[in-house]
Amino acid sequence: MSLRLKLLLLGLATLILPWGGCQYAREMESALREGEQSSLQAVSQTIAASLQGRTDLLYREALAPPDAPEAPAVPVPPGADPVRAFLNPGPYDLKPLALTAAPLLDGYPDDWPHDPSAWAYFGKDDLHRFGILTGVYERMLYVLLEVRDEHPLFDAAGTNTLDPATFGDRVWLGFEDSGGEQHQVFLAATGPGSVTARRIETGEYGQQNAPIEPRIHGAWQLTGHGYRIELRVPMSMLGNGFGVLVDDRDARGADPVSYGTLGSDDLHTLGRLIVAAPELASYLTQFMQPGLKLAVTTPSGRVLARADALAQVSGLGSDPPILARLYRRFVDRPGAQPLLESPAPIYDRDHRTLIGRLEVTQTATGWIRLRDHALMRMLNFTLSTSAVAVTAMFAFAAWLAVRLSRLRRASESALTRSGLVTSFPETDSRDELGDVARSFSTLLQRLNEYTSYLRTLAGKLAHEIRTPLTIVRSSLDNLESEQVPASARAYLTRARQGSERLSAILIAMGAATRVEEAIGSAERVSFDLVAVL
Repeated sequence: MSLRLKLLLLGLATLILPWGGCQYAREMESALREGEQSSLQAVSQTIAASLQGRTDLLYREALAPPDAPEAPAVPVPPGADPVRAFLNPGPYDLKPLALTAAPLLDGYPDDWPHDPSAWAYFGKDDLHRFGILTGVYERMLYVLLEVRDEHPLFDAAGTNTLDPATFGDRVWLGFEDSGGEQHQVFLAATGPGSVTARRIETGEYGQQNAPIEPRIHGAWQLTGHGYRIELRVPMSMLGNGFGVLVDDRDARGADPVSYGTLGSDDLHTLGRLIVAAPELASYLTQFMQPGLKLAVTTPSGRVLARADALAQVSGLGSDPPILARLYRRFVDRPGAQPLLESPAPIYDRDHRTLIGRLEVTQTATGWIRLRDHALMRMLNFTLSTSAVAVTAMFAFAAWLAVRLSRLRRASESALTRSGLVTSFPETDSRDELGDVARSFSTLLQRLNEYTSYLRTLAGKLAHEIRTPLTIVRSSLDNLESEQVPASARAYLTRARQGSERLSAILIAMGAATRVEEAIGSAERVSFDLVAVL
């Protein structure tokens, strides 16, 4: 692994700074969430305290009217608390949803919330059943009926609506007004489409007619298992009681099979309409702030009224920067809820009876933006620092690599034809590489001196040995002229041969020195070596 790569990997270790920044941002987010949760809890408890004992505000009709039906859905025993009895729904009571928008009256359920638990089902047997879904939006009651009927039958077209021979399937609506008086209207249609409600009136001489009730609008559509009716009824018409009765006929003019939440003999309501007072929604709006949602529910969890301003956050429409959204991928915990919720109970005046619940929901946009702002500044700084550190280390590694390459090339080319090169790069540097370069330079200088000594050693030896050799040769010549024993002649011969060999060596060393000097001073000529070989 090269030095550049090693230093680059070492520089990447500075990325621990952004990771530490992400961990710090998470801790800061937890602290902000806890603070917002505590503040939201205080808000919910304050609003719930203001609704304490306000059953007249939470429920449109907290007490049953004096002339209630003979068989009320929830009988109130003598001495019992009427508020507690009202909060215990009966089998025929209807609990409308708090709608966020008005459904389109077309006879189709597309505009209604998909909440299976909000449906109420009534019937006589498996073949005679209907489901009812109710909702309230801006002082209007919306009703969605799903009637099971194997043979749906419309009224005869162009006939008197009060002629029994023309009767088909009909639906009766029964309700009490604010004074407790019972009223009934019926719905009859000659085909799919819009449907009108009619009430039966008796004239001065006993004749009956069926004028249209213009305040009630709706639509009637056929389905695969029967038919569906969608209605809109003003809340100003309604009091405490409300019910529906279905007259199912297999043929026009036949006796109907009646079932529902109205008395089959007098069409009086058997159940109540548990709905919030219209003033409750306006009461909640005074506590609204951008990014806040308030909802008041029954003790069982059914929403009575809500005020929603989650989308009305300050700076609406300004999306977070792309860099902030990228940082969120590393900071946001999987499954973290972007909303804060704080429920609070609503008690009656006795501080014991639970009459409702308040649910306060707040978006996390405020503190998330604070976190994003701090996170962007911190991560931008740490990432910039890491980038600068990595770049600096990479540049430093490249600089070191260049200097080391110069030392390597200088050491490889130190031996030339003319001898050793004593000049070495980086010797002027004051760091460790400079020390290495100076050590190499000193070593090469000493090696060059030793090599120079070896080159001149032959000439020096030839000069120094020639004089003793001459003395030895003259001494041998003198001995040969003297009378020496025959046994010593062999030694003289051997001494003579040694001196001659040593003289030849001196002559060869001198010739080699002269040849080397001649080659060094000769002019270089390029030639083809093939011809020589």
